[in-house]
Order: sequence, then structure tokens, then C-alpha cells
Amino acid sequence: MKVNAETLEGNRAKLTVEVPHEDFELSMDRAYRGAVKQLNIPGFRKGKAPRYIVERLYGREILLEDAVKEAVPEAFSQALAEVGDQYECLGYPEYDGILTEKGQGLTFTATYDLRPEVRLGEYKGAALPKLPETPAADALDKRLAAMRDRYARIETVD
Repeated sequence: MKVNAETLEGNRAKLTVEVPHEDFELSMDRAYRGAVKQLNIPGFRKGKAPRYIVERLYGREILLEDAVKEAVPEAFSQALAEVGDQYECLGYPEYDGILTEKGQGLTFTATYDLRPEVRLGEYKGAALPKLPETPAADALDKRLAAMRDRYARIETVD
């Protein structure tokens, strides 16, 4: 599998992945096995028609969609493992340019968010204003009065 990784601006990355024909054919076979169970083909029991008959009657495209849905996320996770921690994916990628040709493999690009790079500024020597250690005398009285009002219960007495 060929992987080309590049960093885009705004904490984004783009991976271009080329899946070899042999690996993509395995996904096509799995898609065929899933699709043939649901198709009614004259002269064959359900699930027993050979692949070339299915492709001739319904077209190769009936298998491509399922094969791509399976192959792309699997290839993307393998590509991430191949490029390393620098291109760690956050969230779900956006897939673009999914190309397949008969006899060829699969080529797609995935754009996704990267973990943001944190740069600390100058924090040593930063001065913070000191808070007064003791509150003013009237502030304490105001706070106590507010608490009394909040938690007081009014009961009528006969």
C-alpha cells in the first residue's frame, strides 16, 4: 500500500492512499458473498451463482459500492499506522476522490483534523495581583445576611 501524507494549514492533514489490486479484490469477494445471498438469478439457487454471472447480469458496480465501503476505512486505519503518531487522526475523516478501475486498485484521499500543537508563551515571571487577605468587616455581615435570607423559612403562627 502506498501512502502519501501531507500537513495542511489549520491543524489538518491529508492522506493519499493507494490500495493494491490484490487487497481490493479481497473486498470485492466479500461484497460478492454478501450480495449473492440476496439476488435472484435464474438457473441458480439463492447464494450459489458464480461471481462472473452476477457481474454480467447486474454489472460490476453492484459490488463496488459495498467493497469500497469496507475497504476504505480499513485501508485508512492501516495507512495511519504506517505514517506514525505525527498524523494522529481526531474525529472522522472526509474521504474524497475514491477511484477504482477494473484491474486497478483503489485510490482515495482522506482529510482529517490533527491534534493541535500547543506552544507555551512566556509564563515565568508573570505577575498576578494579590488579593486582600482579610475581607472587609461589612462584607462578612452582608454575606451572613444574604445566607440568612436564603435559608430562612417563613412559618405562620396562630
